[in-house]
Amino acid sequence: MKKVILILVTLSSLAFYPLLASTPDATPFSLNEQSSSIFKSTSWIKVEGKMVKSSVEINWITQTAYPTEEYVIQRRCEGEKEWKTIATVRSNGQIDQEVSYQFKDTRLPDCSSVDYKIQEISHKKKKNSPVFSVELGDIAPQPTALLTPNPVENELTISVENMSLATPTKLAIQNAKGENVIKYLIPSLKYNQFKLELAHLDQGLYFIILEQDSEKISQSFLKK
Repeated sequence: MKKVILILVTLSSLAFYPLLASTPDATPFSLNEQSSSIFKSTSWIKVEGKMVKSSVEINWITQTAYPTEEYVIQRRCEGEKEWKTIATVRSNGQIDQEVSYQFKDTRLPDCSSVDYKIQEISHKKKKNSPVFSVELGDIAPQPTALLTPNPVENELTISVENMSLATPTKLAIQNAKGENVIKYLIPSLKYNQFKLELAHLDQGLYFIILEQDSEKISQSFLKK
């Protein structure tokens, strides 16, 4: 006759172990580490500079995943080590979309090539753009105007330099309040010097403004 042995096992006597899958490509991370990493990403989609007449036009496009406060533009001549801050451009605050910015460097240094970089300022942190260089070459001289006599009583002589004689010129004279008292268009300048009759103007401070395309000259004079 066979004997049957019954073994009673209680749940408390068993040890349960979870099944661990072997995943060699898996990398452990904490939730905080992964979530904070997206706030470190800035995409410099485009950063460039180019000569436009007598200035350097700087354009950049960024896309950030966090609010940016401002962009600091820095410059140095080729061969120099120290960077010089030349301007600050406020951010428009947009995130997760492409945003375009532009700045014109009109006060160029006396060197043949200039390096630029842009610093993104956000949450008291700085992130630099790639460094880019611009060859300055021969910089066109700035247009100027000489007013004589100054102060003037009747007739004012205007002598201009580095302005096109064939290009139409807008001329305006404004009073101290910024109001136009004389305004007309000169189709062309036959010479680099012309005269204005100002005997009818009241005494005081005035400004003469000459414009050709993107070039603009503003000079003050006193009327006796």
